[in-house]
Order: sequence, then C-alpha cells, then structure tokens
Amino acid sequence: MSGRLALVTGASGFVGGHLVGGLLDAGWRVRCLVRPTSRLDGLPRDRVELVEGSLARPETLAPATAGVDTLFHAAATLFTEDLDAYTRVNVAGTRALAEALVAGSPEHRRFVLVSSLAAAGPSEPGRPRTEEDPVDPRGPY
Repeated sequence: MSGRLALVTGASGFVGGHLVGGLLDAGWRVRCLVRPTSRLDGLPRDRVELVEGSLARPETLAPATAGVDTLFHAAATLFTEDLDAYTRVNVAGTRALAEALVAGSPEHRRFVLVSSLAAAGPSEPGRPRTEEDPVDPRGPY
C-alpha cells in the first residue's frame, strides 16, 4: 500500500470518523489509535490499520506513531467531573503523543490538533459561533 500515512486519534468518534473517511478518499493510508473500549462499528476496518493504545498510557503510543507522516489528534476527554482525568488525557496525553511522534517519525512530524466546540462554548441561539465571539466554555475542557 502506498501513499502518505496518517494516524488518527479519536477515530471512533463523530469528527474522527469523518476525518478517517476523508483521508481514505484522498488516498491516505490510515492508522487509528483505538482503546479496547472503542466502538469500531463506524470504521472501515478493511481499509484502516488499528493500533490499540491510550493517551492515558504513554507506553502504548510508540507503535501507533512509528513512520507516520501526519498525526491528526481528535481524541479528548470532554465529559467528566474528574479534573485529573482531563489533565491526564488532554494535557499529559497530548504531550506524550507529540513526543512519541517525534521519536517514531524523525522525517515526518506534522501534528494537527482537532479541538471541540467545548473549548469555546456554545453559540448564541439561531447562529453559529464566529471567531469574534467571546470564549465561554462550560467546563474545564
């Protein structure tokens, strides 16, 4: 199989799943970092490589990042009352992922961070958010 190799985190989610489809349509080879509990029914498993791992377990990230051209990071913890869980996954996990990418792909180190609207907060009723809207998150994300 030829073509650029993308790693997608959060591939089993809404945004990540659509990203996987778009990358495949554009001719990319796609590897997905998935947890043992990830729902995989929306992924075209015959067209992607699945690597089991977790942002909360940095030792699992090296196999996923090895040889990757571009990493699309769409995974995050959004809904939890546990601030330590946010930090463990969203901060420390993202840092560990970037470090694994640098170590595993010395020639290719593109890291694309995909965030959630949760980072900026909801839009006003009846209209989408714009870049001019004030940031008003509803939680620690």
